[in-house]
Amino acid sequence: MTTTPIKLYKQQVVDGALHPDRVQESAVFALERLYDDLMEQESQPKPNFFKRITGAGISPPVKGIYMHGGVGRGKSMLMDLFYDALPENVKKRRVHFHEFMIEVHDYIHSRSADSGSGGRVDQALPSLAALIASKYQVLCFDEFHVVDIT
Repeated sequence: MTTTPIKLYKQQVVDGALHPDRVQESAVFALERLYDDLMEQESQPKPNFFKRITGAGISPPVKGIYMHGGVGRGKSMLMDLFYDALPENVKKRRVHFHEFMIEVHDYIHSRSADSGSGGRVDQALPSLAALIASKYQVLCFDEFHVVDIT
C-alpha cells in the first residue's frame, strides 16, 4: 500500500499523536503536491541519448518547497513525514543545512587543493553539482536560516 504525506499526517491525527492544525495541513497538501510530482517523474521512462542531448520530451524539473514559520510549528516533523513517505527507490537525503554546507566547503577546498585552481570556487561547483545530482533526487534541508534576504 502506498503511503503519502497526507495519509501519514491524517493517521497521526487519528492516533492522537498530532492535533488538527490548519497551517500544518496546508503545508502537508504542498508536500503531497511535491510527492505526486516526484512520483509522476519517477514513473516516466528514462530519456534516451537523443532526448538527453536535444532536451526533447524531457519533463521540467520538479519544483521544491520552502517551509518557514515559528519555532515549534512542526516544519521538521512535516518534512520527516514527506521523507518517510518517499519510496525506497527514490534516492534521497535528509540533512541539516549547516552540515551540508560544511561538506560543500570541504569539497571545494579539496578540489581547489588537488587541481591547483588557486581556490576558484567556480571551477569546483559544477563537479560538485554533478556529484550531488548523481547521488540524490531529493534533498531535504533542515534548519535553513535566511538572515538577510538581500
